[in-house]
Amino acid sequence: MRDIDNKENRIKDILIRRILDELHAHLKEKNDIVESYIQIPKLSMTIIPNIAYEINNEEESIVYIYYRICSERLEEPIFLTSPGNGKNLEQAIKRSVFVFLSTTMEVLLEVFHCNYPHLQKETLNVEMEKKKYLFDVYISNLIEYTEKGITGKVYNEEMWNGIKEELREYLGKKKLYWIGLYGAKLYENMTIGEVSINNISCKNLNEKIEEVMRKKEKMDTKYFGMLQQYQQCICVMRKMKQYEPYPYTKEEIRTIVEETFLLLKQEKERKEGKEEIWTEYYKILMEKYGDKMLVTELLAFLPEICAQVKYIELDFSEKIGILKSGEQDVIFVYKTKITPYFWLEEKVAELYLSNQLDQSVFEHFVAMSDTKKKMEERKTEGQELELDTKIGASIVPVDREYMLR
Repeated sequence: MRDIDNKENRIKDILIRRILDELHAHLKEKNDIVESYIQIPKLSMTIIPNIAYEINNEEESIVYIYYRICSERLEEPIFLTSPGNGKNLEQAIKRSVFVFLSTTMEVLLEVFHCNYPHLQKETLNVEMEKKKYLFDVYISNLIEYTEKGITGKVYNEEMWNGIKEELREYLGKKKLYWIGLYGAKLYENMTIGEVSINNISCKNLNEKIEEVMRKKEKMDTKYFGMLQQYQQCICVMRKMKQYEPYPYTKEEIRTIVEETFLLLKQEKERKEGKEEIWTEYYKILMEKYGDKMLVTELLAFLPEICAQVKYIELDFSEKIGILKSGEQDVIFVYKTKITPYFWLEEKVAELYLSNQLDQSVFEHFVAMSDTKKKMEERKTEGQELELDTKIGASIVPVDREYMLR
C-alpha cells in the first residue's frame, strides 16, 4: 500500500512540475519557480497550483488544476479551478494552463499593472444603505472549448450581461470581488451555469448563466452529444477613493472565531454550566474586543452559521434578514455583501469538522438561531425536513447603529 501511495505522490509531483514549467514559460510577467509555486516579484504575488482531479486513459485525458493566488494587494487569496483535456495528460495540462492564463491572469495583470491596458473595462454603480458606490469592472476574454479541445478565445459579454444587473445586489464594501463564470450546453435545453464570487457559489446567478446557455445556437451535428463549455472571469474592484478597509483581516477574524468559542467555554466551566452564562456573552466579548460593531456581527451571524454547518444537507437562502432594534422593516441582503460573513463560516466549518469546537457552546448557538426556529415550526406543522429542503432567509437582530461593512 505504501508503494502505491509513493508512486501516486511521485506522479503528482511530476505533474505539478509540468504545470509550473508551463506557467513559468508563458506568464507575461517575469517570474520564478520557488519550490512548488510560482512567484511574481513585481506584483508581490504567488501562484500555488495543485491537481484537483485527473484521469489518464487511452482515449482522452482530463485534468482540473486548482490554483491559490496570494498577493499583498488582495484582501484574501483567490481560489479557482481550471479544466483541460487532451490526448494525454501533457496536452491536458497545457490546455488547462492556457485557460488560466487567458482568463484569470489576463485580468490580474490588468488590475495590478498600470502599464498593461488590454481588457475591456466598465464602471458599475451600486447602491448600499442609500449611498452610491462605484466599481471598476475588468472582463477577461471568453474561452470556448468542447471535448475536441479549445475552439476559440474571444471577447464576449454575453455572460457578463446576463448577470450584471443582479450582481449589484451581491456586492458589498470589499476592495475586490473575483467572479468566475462557467457555462455549458449539451444540447437544446440541457445546460449548466456556475457563478462564484470570491469562491462562493451564487445560486441565483447560476440560473442567469443557464438562461444565457439556453439561448446559444443549436450545436453543429459534428458536436452532437458533446459538451460545449465557456469560461470567463471578471474582477469588480471598488474605486479606491471610496474604499474604507474592513478593520480586521481574514486571518484576524479566523482567530477571533476561535477565541470567541474558547471564551464562552471557559466562562461556562467557571460557572459550572449554569445557564446565566448565556445572558452575559455580549459583556464577555465587549470586554475582550471593545468593538461594538464586531461583537454585533459575531452574535448576529455565528448562530446562523453554526446552524448551517450542522444542517448542511438543507438548502439555505443566499440572503439574510437584518432587523435593527426599534424598527419593524427587515432588510434582506445577500450574505456576500457582509465582508466577514464567509470568513466566519469558513472558520466555524473548519473547527467543526476537526472536532475542535466545544459542543455545548456550538449547540447553544444553533439553538439561538432563527434557522432552528424555522425548522421547529416546520416540524410542528408536520413537514418532514428532507435532503435539499429549502429554508427561508434567517432574520437576525442587530443594534440600531449597525451598518453593513
